[in-house]
Amino acid sequence: IRRIEEVIPYEQIERPDENLPSNTRVLLQRGLPGFKLRRYRIVRDGAHAIRERFRDTYPPTTQIVRVGSGDPRKLKAPVLKDDPSPEYLTDELLVMTQTEGEEISERREPGPYSEHGWTEKAGMPLFEARAEPANRK
Repeated sequence: IRRIEEVIPYEQIERPDENLPSNTRVLLQRGLPGFKLRRYRIVRDGAHAIRERFRDTYPPTTQIVRVGSGDPRKLKAPVLKDDPSPEYLTDELLVMTQTEGEEISERREPGPYSEHGWTEKAGMPLFEARAEPANRK
């Protein structure tokens, strides 16, 4: 059993880049929230059961945006793409069960972390790709 107990917001840093024309923003690395969670494991051996409890912390990953500071008249417009990674979505509760000789079954409860836009609602920075300039195809 795995249950999320707390979300750790990610931060965003902007790195000036004189090799990019001013007013150009490129998502170098999408931010990922961190999580504090509780895990339980029960292993049965006949009439006996071993119960284990764990508390895990997964740190957040910083969102990095390159911000152009170069003179657009002197720079050739590079073809850059934003980090294609989507917003991180996860279930609030995950229960996995396996009996002897059987396949693992899963039961999930979505919760607030499985809906698109949850990171923005939680106050984390949102990066939206801008339309590419007409001179780039």
